[in-house]
Amino acid sequence: MMRPKAFFDVAPEERREKLMRVASRALREMHGIFRETPGQYALALPDHPRVGRGRLRIFAEKSGDLERLAYRLRELPVRFSDIANVPQDYSGPYRRYSRYRIQSRKQERDYKGTLRLRRMREAEAEQMPWFNMRSGSTGQEFRLYVSVADDAEGSLADSCEPDSYGLSVATRPFALPLLD
Repeated sequence: MMRPKAFFDVAPEERREKLMRVASRALREMHGIFRETPGQYALALPDHPRVGRGRLRIFAEKSGDLERLAYRLRELPVRFSDIANVPQDYSGPYRRYSRYRIQSRKQERDYKGTLRLRRMREAEAEQMPWFNMRSGSTGQEFRLYVSVADDAEGSLADSCEPDSYGLSVATRPFALPLLD
């Protein structure tokens, strides 16, 4: 299990770059790396809901892990903040970032197709951040929605086992510190 002790932010290199396009491309690249090193990196969206997908914050247990990640992402049009440590005595708010599943049309179990539509409307109503992704195996494009929930007491903050997107899952929930 990884303990989120160090982090850095990933942001578009230039302000005129399309935030969503750059963030989606960065997350697609990171997904491949996260799959190679399961449970090593966790993803946070510190600007949500203020600025959509402005920055991606990546947590790891060791700063060396973040340095290796930055090296592998060096070809992307992004800049990295300096690596910082989570204060050992941090007692502030925490936030959980989880994948919000929207079934494909094939997976829809209701013959009227209402579950998929309802989940899409819920995601839009809650203004969930999303990323344009592409399946490596099928080449199919899809939106990865991220559900964001506060964990005021930090009850899920002790350790984390992120999925291959760096997100919390129902069977292994965790929360990350909400740092400025």
